[in-house]
Amino acid sequence: MVQPDSRACGHIGQEPTTKDYGYGLGYNYLYGGGVDADALLYGSRIAASIFALLLATGCFLLGYGLFGLQAGALALFLLIFEPTILAHAARVTTDTALSAFLVLAVLSFYLYS
Repeated sequence: MVQPDSRACGHIGQEPTTKDYGYGLGYNYLYGGGVDADALLYGSRIAASIFALLLATGCFLLGYGLFGLQAGALALFLLIFEPTILAHAARVTTDTALSAFLVLAVLSFYLYS
């Protein structure tokens, strides 16, 4: 196996790993690249909000399937007023997506068995 020339690799692994450096990279990507940053953020937040809708649907269906209509409605009511969901549903993070797919996996296993 041929080893690559170390001069051709660039600065991989040599950049700082602090948060302020990462925030600076993100800021330069959004506002320094010549793209409409607000449109890019809006589109990504709409896409991330789809996971919140999947989570709400899965939560209602799981409560409805296990205990009936009142339990499904109560589970949905508790979910939509949960502060963590309210805080992270419109953010472009993995929290809401992970929660949605976990609930949907439990629902799928319940329906399968």
